[in-house]
Amino acid sequence: WSSDVCSSDVIVEVAELTDNMGMAVKEAANLAKLSKASGTELKENAHAIEHGFKSFVKQNKTALNFKDIMGDVGNASSALTLSLGSNPERIAEAAMEARKLGLSLEQVDKIADSLLDFEQSISNELEAELLTGKDLNLEKAREAALNNDTATLMEEIASQVGTIEDFNSMNRIQQDAIAKSIGMSREELAKTLTSQQENIANNDEMLAQTEKGTKAMESQASLSEG
Repeated sequence: WSSDVCSSDVIVEVAELTDNMGMAVKEAANLAKLSKASGTELKENAHAIEHGFKSFVKQNKTALNFKDIMGDVGNASSALTLSLGSNPERIAEAAMEARKLGLSLEQVDKIADSLLDFEQSISNELEAELLTGKDLNLEKAREAALNNDTATLMEEIASQVGTIEDFNSMNRIQQDAIAKSIGMSREELAKTLTSQQENIANNDEMLAQTEKGTKAMESQASLSEG
């Protein structure tokens, strides 16, 4: 760790994140650096992200893993971090939107890079249209990728790719083509769509687990304060 995040208070808070929120030490330390860079408190950011997570899960009726979200925030690339104003809550929101679609922030970055290889991307899109008979339009997705608008990028990708039922109705060559059009492999797209379906199916169970974990954290915090 650098000296700017090695104060005793921050070290204690990082330890709490690893114990109570399941973050890896590296991820927690990165969140501490991000908090310092944004002029905010690590503990406040962690609790704000947790609150936003619970609200997101309820509103979107999708089961997400809080540990995955915290990991995405802690491992966000420097470029993505800067594009989101070095704001931990905004990064967490982007991570939740990505995970709702079965993607990590790292995968979203990869998709954006693929779309910005304009000549190849347009060629892949036309090939996918020819093979699938679908009328694709990735122009808004490319524009969103160019402007670091991750929210719009993910919305456009979801609308163009379709559902797991759409994917299952295609033959292998068509599946390869539709995945290639957004910079993914057939296997990556299949896992993404499966994850989306599981997120919806497991929503009630995940909500119960989240509430249980939150109560345990609150109990531990009370004991520590006492």
